Amino acid sequence: MKFGQRVKEIRLSKNLTMTDVEIRAGLKVGNISRIEKGTQWVSEDSLHAIARALDVPVSTLFTDQSPESKTGYITFQRLNVEASAGSGSEPVEYPDVLQEIRVLESWARQTLGVVDPSRVKIITCKGDSMTPTVRPGDIVFVDVSVRHFQAEGIYVLAWQNQLLLKRLNALFDGRLAIQSDNETNYKTEYVKAEQSDQLTICGKVLGWWTLRKSGA
Repeated sequence: MKFGQRVKEIRLSKNLTMTDVEIRAGLKVGNISRIEKGTQWVSEDSLHAIARALDVPVSTLFTDQSPESKTGYITFQRLNVEASAGSGSEPVEYPDVLQEIRVLESWARQTLGVVDPSRVKIITCKGDSMTPTVRPGDIVFVDVSVRHFQAEGIYVLAWQNQLLLKRLNALFDGRLAIQSDNETNYKTEYVKAEQSDQLTICGKVLGWWTLRKSGA
């Protein structure tokens, strides 16, 4: 399958119009149309912009094989996002997909409780405020369909222009407590009811992987 045909196939599979891609990629509809028809050369910048707009790694634009074609496996996308378990990191408005990670569907069902890969994104933990629970460098599985506080748990949230990986808990007085498991070095912050519109929940953490070096 030619590159342009592959771009069109992915776009349609995600129910996106050319206008949607235009907005996300910053390319004109006419250019996108010509790219899909194979009549326009694609620069490296445009290539990455299209992949970002379609929410796939660049490599996916050059393969005909669907990640889910192998029975019994599902694929999650790992984003170039580091959520800070610390003082905070800058939010990424349009994150790139770094890689696709294929796992057993049975493992995803048993460990994460979901098998819909569109709901789950993988990011990286930065900082030590959630140690010893989630450690710096851990890869974190986040259910991005959760956009509101559900119950006490670890969430990815945007607060005061920072992207955080923190424990969120509701208090009886209506406030939300943004808590760190490393209580020795990090204080709890509180979100008042009238400040709730300043807090954006980006997803709820389902689990994480910790990589340990040999001998560590």
